[in-house]
Amino acid sequence: MEQKNYSVVRRNVGYLRYDSDHEFDLIQKLYSSLNLYVNYFLPNKKLVKKIREGSKEIRKYDTPRTPLQRLRESGMLAEQKERLLIKKYRSLNPAELKRNIAGNSNCRWTGRAAAQISTLILINFSEIFLYE
Repeated sequence: MEQKNYSVVRRNVGYLRYDSDHEFDLIQKLYSSLNLYVNYFLPNKKLVKKIREGSKEIRKYDTPRTPLQRLRESGMLAEQKERLLIKKYRSLNPAELKRNIAGNSNCRWTGRAAAQISTLILINFSEIFLYE
């Protein structure tokens, strides 16, 4: 799943190091909502083929579908498991999940992560004043 690190994980958590128990709990809350939102409601495109014409590369993608839709279409899912996933899907509210994700992404970090954020802010301010 390396290809999804930026588009899913880094956009919501960032690149800082989180090493306190409080931060771990916040990330766990974020991931629980993020996992449901990404797998049940967020469609993505898959590359079907690349065509190279000289120096130009043309990419062809399939129709965007959610991971749940792709799994159901694959035919590899047992009927009972599919029913459980559909039941779970119908019980979810995408707007509520987005609010949870936004709330947990904007939470206050403590410890080392907070120190790293403060350092980044100071560096950015010093760059502004140095280059004026």
